[in-house]
Formats: sequence, structure tokens, C-alpha cells
Amino acid sequence: MSDTTLRTGIDESHWNTNVDFGEILTAGCSFVGEKAIQGTGYVDPTFTDRRNRAHIAGVPLVLIYSFLTNDPGDVQAQHYLDTVGSLGAGEFVAIDLEAGGCTDAGVASLFWAILKGRYGLHDSDGYLYGSPGWLRDTFGAGLGQFTGMNLWAAEYGVAQLGDVSPWVSATIWQKSENATVAGAGAPGTIDYDVWLGEWPL
Repeated sequence: MSDTTLRTGIDESHWNTNVDFGEILTAGCSFVGEKAIQGTGYVDPTFTDRRNRAHIAGVPLVLIYSFLTNDPGDVQAQHYLDTVGSLGAGEFVAIDLEAGGCTDAGVASLFWAILKGRYGLHDSDGYLYGSPGWLRDTFGAGLGQFTGMNLWAAEYGVAQLGDVSPWVSATIWQKSENATVAGAGAPGTIDYDVWLGEWPL
């Protein structure tokens, strides 16, 4: 029998302050996304503390994401590895592709290939975040090489997730960027996600 449990979560970075993971769990969330790095030199200053506190609080699943830029993919991958270290139980790699960041499929592909090799992962173990329309417009046919990864699709203001091609379906839907969730802290709103696919734990 398939697991049809509705699971919700949030994703955050240093822009969200005063986060309380106990309250987030009580509010019904069962996963969080935590920004680790951006590009080749930046580390989110809240990452290590929040990663630790999420596990202490008992958050089952943590998506550790990198905001990719057009800097060399191998250098960004090493920066991720240096920052994150080993992946613990319930931790997964996520790649954030959006406007203002990486627009080169080769960079993203190399980044992911290195992390797969170092962590011993398969494509199905990774998550790629982005707006499906923007991803198609930006990467074109090059997007096809990522369809083995789980899609974390951003689409707001709709009752149902739209076209996610070239993926068949999305695993996670970021359905709001200004939701209110107890424990999410300031500024009072946060990115809100629903898990649509198979739960990996």
C-alpha cells in the first residue's frame, strides 16, 4: 500500500530569523530545507546551527540546498562538501536553480556529478529546485539530463501544480513564498512546501 500521508514543510535561509523547530513540528511540518552555500565562497551563517537544532528537535528530513551560480561547478561542489561534510540520517542534497543564479546546465551537471560520486548517491537521491517554466526557458533541452532527480517545483497562487515537463511529476511543490507557519520566526512569512511524491524515509 502506498503512503498517502500529507506532509508539509518549510525552507529557509538567513533571511528567516528566530526559527523554533519544536514549534514548526507542532504546526505539522515534517521536513525543512536549509540553505548551506551560494556559489564558491558564501556560507549561510545560520546553516550549521539550524542543521543541528533541526535534528535535535526531531525533524525527520532535512534538504540541504546550494544556490548555484555560474561559477565553476567543481569549485562549488567542493565548497558544498567542505561546508556540509558527511550527510547524516534524513539529510538530502538539493540544488537551487533560479533567476540570478546558475543558467549553465553544464555547471549544474558537474556540481551534481561530483556530489553523487563523493556521497555515493543516485540521481533519485537528489532534489532540484526551481520554477518549471523558468527552468524550461533557461536550460531548454539541457534540462533533460536532470529528470532522474526529484523535482522541487516552485509555483504560487494556483490550486493545482501545472506543467512540470520534462519531469513526469514533481516530488515537492513549493506552493507559497509568504505562508504563515508557527515557529518560522521573522519576517512572519516563509516558503511553504507540500510533499507530493514517495516519502524517502
